[in-house]
Amino acid sequence: MIDRLIGRYGYVFPVCGFAKRTLVPHWGEVRGGSDLFAPSGTPVVAMIGGLVDAVGFGHISGNYVSMVGDDGLDYWYAHGDRPPSVSVGDVIETGCYLFGVGATGNADGGPPHLHLGIGYGIAAGDGPAGGCGHHFDAVLLLQRVLESASMQAAIQLGSDGRPSQSPAVTGKERGAAPSGEEGVPEGSALSSTD
Repeated sequence: MIDRLIGRYGYVFPVCGFAKRTLVPHWGEVRGGSDLFAPSGTPVVAMIGGLVDAVGFGHISGNYVSMVGDDGLDYWYAHGDRPPSVSVGDVIETGCYLFGVGATGNADGGPPHLHLGIGYGIAAGDGPAGGCGHHFDAVLLLQRVLESASMQAAIQLGSDGRPSQSPAVTGKERGAAPSGEEGVPEGSALSSTD
């Protein structure tokens, strides 16, 4: 099923410049989501286009975006460093800037990360399953998208013969990355706690 989805939809990895190559399930056990650790402010983008159905701030999620992707799956992006750049009802494109990686909500005081849940519905609450998708292997999808992005980057060369950077994040104006945040940060890390 994952291979069919990847073959049909043009996913992008949601954390720009993500350096890790191995992803783990949320809290090491729930495959409906993963925590993607990266420096604070690293751009977070929609990994697929779709309809934004909720945005806001929650005491667990911090700044969040909820959307239904063009693939029919639900996506939950949480712990953003600022209020989302999109609004309820927006139809956004793949790669649309949402916010930066942060440590808001119950991640306050911990390392900055994007919590991403993907599935057929998203579990409410905190703990291992909180914010994770139902009945879907989000970790496998993320891993395949990351591997695909790595392979594409390896074969794309710039005019100087060196590998080019990932293309700039695009999207409608309200979803474009703020000025000065298009860079690709280095030194990302990954952990399995939220």
